[in-house]
Amino acid sequence: MSGTIAGNTNLSSITSVTSFTALANGIYSNPNNYPLWLTAGSGINASVLFAGVSTSNNALYGMVVGYILSNGTPAGVFTSNMTMSGLSGLINGSFLASGTWSGSGSLVAIPLDSTKGAFQSWVDNDIHSTYTTPPTNTSNYDLGLLTGMGGNITGDYWSGGVLHGTGYHVLSLTGSSGISSVNALGVYGTNTLDVIFSEIMLETPQYLFLACNDSTGATCSPVAQNTAKLGYLNLPAVEVGTTSLSGGIIAGSDYMNIIMQNVHFFAPSTGARPTVFATGNIAGNYQLGAFLAQSGNIGVIPLSDGKGANGIILSFAMNNFNVAGKIWNAVLAGSGFSAAWSGSATLTGIAGGKITPGNPNGSAITGTLNGNGIGIIK
Repeated sequence: MSGTIAGNTNLSSITSVTSFTALANGIYSNPNNYPLWLTAGSGINASVLFAGVSTSNNALYGMVVGYILSNGTPAGVFTSNMTMSGLSGLINGSFLASGTWSGSGSLVAIPLDSTKGAFQSWVDNDIHSTYTTPPTNTSNYDLGLLTGMGGNITGDYWSGGVLHGTGYHVLSLTGSSGISSVNALGVYGTNTLDVIFSEIMLETPQYLFLACNDSTGATCSPVAQNTAKLGYLNLPAVEVGTTSLSGGIIAGSDYMNIIMQNVHFFAPSTGARPTVFATGNIAGNYQLGAFLAQSGNIGVIPLSDGKGANGIILSFAMNNFNVAGKIWNAVLAGSGFSAAWSGSATLTGIAGGKITPGNPNGSAITGTLNGNGIGIIK
């Protein structure tokens, strides 16, 4: 299968979120060989990835992701319209008997500032899974395919052998962290699923800039034009609370201290329960010698907000501490109470950043670290 996707919008000149209709067409040899892949980019100043599925009646449904290009450099992303439920935000088309295919759909172009943090887009290979019974509410169900990545997919369509949903998950980057917006499209049979995903990833500083107008999260004064970009990615953008957490680990003369300041809680709408936490202000210091590992898996550092049983306890598991490469990464997991939500909640996330080595203290190494972190609240 091959083809092109085109539109009449000069994306390289846009400064705010822009919706437009894209037209796609091409040729095929076997419409039932899904997932269907298409790489194209004609008339819309962009690099494009397309992934779709076909049905028994030769209908075609597809998702599009890519980069807005300005002088050949990514200046933002675009995606199928994730604010439209079900299949309405996708490329809808059909395979014709002549060996050609065509379709059209709503796309959203989102300009981004790369100096505020990295961003990426991609299409994942399909996941083959099974199910026992179909959802009872076919417009609101848990597809559950991303739970291992700190997130989940909420399905909004299940009919005629086709399913669709959206969601997000967090992920570890080299010396950093990020959150990925996910569009899921698949086909189902009797107790089987084949699902493909398109993703747009925002590094945590980029996410904080869009949510708070501050890539460090030291302040949070949202700008509507920026939060609207998160809305089109179905990522929560309403700040409903903040906290700080700190703690350390000591073994003999060795230690590592961590503080996570300005941890913001974000909800999908005003008054809703937060579903994401993020900070651009992680700092710490260390001395590592005979008692704690000088690299790799140092261990779990317990963090808290100082409120005891009425607060948040978070484990900070350093799983990569590369002094030579001057980067670190950690896994976050915890639970607790906050004024930002009712009852108890669980928190899972990722953190990462840079290491600044200090002067050795005998055989021990010393230094400081800084970075960012992001996670899911359930």
